[in-house]
Amino acid sequence: MKEQIIAYGAALFFLTISLSRWRELFIIVGEKFLDFLPRWIITRFFYPIQKFDKDIQFYARAQTPVYFSLGTSVPKLSIWLIMVNHSPFAIELDVLTVGVSTDPPHMVNLVDFQRVKRTTINRHSTDEIFVETSLNDAQIREVRTAKDMQLTFTLHIAAFFNTKLGKWEKEKVRIERLQAEIS
Repeated sequence: MKEQIIAYGAALFFLTISLSRWRELFIIVGEKFLDFLPRWIITRFFYPIQKFDKDIQFYARAQTPVYFSLGTSVPKLSIWLIMVNHSPFAIELDVLTVGVSTDPPHMVNLVDFQRVKRTTINRHSTDEIFVETSLNDAQIREVRTAKDMQLTFTLHIAAFFNTKLGKWEKEKVRIERLQAEIS
């Protein structure tokens, strides 16, 4: 009798564990199913391409996301971004356009540049993206002025992606009030 109660208890225990993970199992099976469907069926019935706008997000790295290196032979601006892909598809970052400006009340546009290195970000994953550009003399003067006035910076991001569902663009992403390290 005791062994029978233990067996029922173990069966109930394993059943509750498997039922608590049904959502994860459903998502995995659903994503594998989407991999085999043609693009027009997916975009029409399951996942319109506009949903990428909500599922792809950009953040600044927690520590020193913006770094101005003025003391070197070639002054540079380095930016570290974190891109999160919540979509059920792997995506390829094709072109990343970044604009850097100082925050109000001065609002000086410092740099606009592009990164064209293709990067694949798997579904439901996070990837760190590094972008770097050189600075000219006028930009160096503006950065030094911003340093003296202790201004923060804003990043304006536009990204172009290749996906299984076609080409897609995410624009008008703003990351505001970033402290920059200037050396």
